[in-house]
Amino acid sequence: MLRPRTLPHDPVDSRQFEVAVRRLANSLDFGQRDSVFHGAGLEYVQSRPYVAGDAVKFIDWKISARLGKLYVKEFKETKQIPLYLLLDTSASMCVSSQPLSKYAWAVRVATGIGLAAQSSVTPVGLLGCGARELHIRPTLSRNIVMEWAHQLRQHDFTEVTSLSARARELAPSLAKRTTVIVLSDLHDPDAIAALQVLSQRNDCIVLHFEDPAEQGLRGSGIIRGVEAESGRGFVGFGGRRQVDSSGWKAELSRFGIDYLPLRTDEPILGKAHADITQARLRWQRVGGKEDLIPLGSGTVHLEATAAGLNGELRISAGEAGRADGSLRTGALGARWREAPLTAALRIDSNALAFVHLYVPEIDRAAGQLRADLEFGGSLGAPLVNGSIRVENGELDLYQVNLALRGVNAEARMLDNGFKFAATGSAGAGRLSAAGELVWRNRLPYGQLRITGNDLKLVDVPEARIHATP
Repeated sequence: MLRPRTLPHDPVDSRQFEVAVRRLANSLDFGQRDSVFHGAGLEYVQSRPYVAGDAVKFIDWKISARLGKLYVKEFKETKQIPLYLLLDTSASMCVSSQPLSKYAWAVRVATGIGLAAQSSVTPVGLLGCGARELHIRPTLSRNIVMEWAHQLRQHDFTEVTSLSARARELAPSLAKRTTVIVLSDLHDPDAIAALQVLSQRNDCIVLHFEDPAEQGLRGSGIIRGVEAESGRGFVGFGGRRQVDSSGWKAELSRFGIDYLPLRTDEPILGKAHADITQARLRWQRVGGKEDLIPLGSGTVHLEATAAGLNGELRISAGEAGRADGSLRTGALGARWREAPLTAALRIDSNALAFVHLYVPEIDRAAGQLRADLEFGGSLGAPLVNGSIRVENGELDLYQVNLALRGVNAEARMLDNGFKFAATGSAGAGRLSAAGELVWRNRLPYGQLRITGNDLKLVDVPEARIHATP
């Protein structure tokens, strides 16, 4: 009897797998689907004139008092459409000529899609299309998604495909419209007919996983092989295409099913563009009060091609500052960590005022932040060069009544380390600091030098501390 074991064609351990799928989830963009109906929902949209029969509790008293007639608040409700992932777990998905098999790639993609969908409050379910009885109802629990993801990484490599049967079983059980994503190599001859039935009341997307060997083996001549699921032997011509993507696309498009082929020897290609308008950061104070911090408007563009990854960032917040960046990489394949990296980031902002959001001991901060950074090396081992400067900085720590004024600092990044120098005043005293830090064998080595005189570090009724380091 064969025992389930971890996929040999997935060259990562459990922790690396989880990091990879979470990064994939963060790179995907899912938006909440808004209902065309407006009513007593959760998100405020507008106020409209009162109509007889409207509930009194929705009257907008501020606008009504200002305009002299009754207005009611109108809200928007999100339309929650569940997502089902149909994952082919048959033996043919595990046959591979590449370091990453179709099955291992499909498990990663399914997990990434599931986590990304849940981030937009979309319930995610899973249905295994193999010999295993694996059926997870749509849920918003990220723990359940990670649980079935790790479970799927165990495989006995003897399962036969049941895609068509599972699709026909699922169709009548869906009480409302559902988004269904099929991840398969489509080796089931009855798959198209079953997906046609499933797509009649649901939105269907097919992700077709292909191994380059299925496109033909050049120079191989006549070959002898064994069918992965049935175990039957056969003799064929290696140069013949086993998979015709154009035929699948044309057939599925007839039924309104979206189709995307994914080869295991190629990265996912495409474009992503985001227009950011008056972005704001919502921050809640300890006392419960919320602050809305403007981040500005701009664009983010990312394009993945066969030659590599290209990206641009343009954000402007008016007088608050701006940020510009660019990204270029080499071709991304199985050894993507070795892809050369060229990037730049330039920031000119009063973002120092945000320091207190991340360092709670600092109650107030002000000053100008300027950064001019160049990135090189590779994706797996990036090198950073450039400078980060703070000008006319101010830091207040109310608990110890410490006020730092005239803070000026500069850090110069040099490949695998940096050097810095800073000056400032605390009361009547002056402070100077300098140092450097480098990384050797993944460990930091450095030194710090501080000089000053008559520095007021603590000034409260219980204690007054002055120092001359």
